[in-house]
Amino acid sequence: MASINVYPLDTIITKDDKVIGSDSTGSITRNYSFEKISDFLNSSGRIQSNTSRFVFKGTSAEKTTGTISLNENVVSKNFSDISSLVFSKFDTLGTNISSIYEFLEGSRVIIQKASDVSVLGIYDWTTSTIDSNDNTFFNVLLSSVNSIGAIEDEEEYLVYLLQYDVAASNDKFFSQTISIAQNPWTINHNMNKFPAATIVLSTGQKGYGDVTYVDNNNLTISFAGDESGKVYLN
Repeated sequence: MASINVYPLDTIITKDDKVIGSDSTGSITRNYSFEKISDFLNSSGRIQSNTSRFVFKGTSAEKTTGTISLNENVVSKNFSDISSLVFSKFDTLGTNISSIYEFLEGSRVIIQKASDVSVLGIYDWTTSTIDSNDNTFFNVLLSSVNSIGAIEDEEEYLVYLLQYDVAASNDKFFSQTISIAQNPWTINHNMNKFPAATIVLSTGQKGYGDVTYVDNNNLTISFAGDESGKVYLN
């Protein structure tokens, strides 16, 4: 074999290009395509990633370590029609990731086909409970947000966090200006909760008053005397 530096450089690399190497089982020399090398690196988790990988099993009886499945037998199912999945506590690498399942409750996740990133489902991860028949699996309730395509039997899927604690991130906000000095301020916010109040007086100073919650949609703020300004609720 000639010295490697006498071979010309290939400036256009494709998935079908090959390199030469030795099989780990012996001294056998083999060809390895870049496509197969990249497949191995992805499926074996040798490349650092914030995703977890699972194989979808369309037949629930075939669920095993590293799989996600439905409690039904299907070849494929539209992401938009999925409201629950059964997750193995282990991903395809055999890593126990079940500790994050409860952590994900209330968060938004993406389930994406590993071989085609345009096929995915976006879900709110509602609850996760240990399967009563097999504690190596978790039943996860999902609420579909948006999706493209369908989940398919024997295909690999990546699962990763899109937004943590959606409800907190989308917390309601309300403000009201009190132009005419008065006491108390009567605020109808319709936030369906008991919000925290920040008061800014017309002088630009922070105001302090006694907040009384009439109900979860109304409150009053009482001062020592008439005041005008603005209240911010969240």
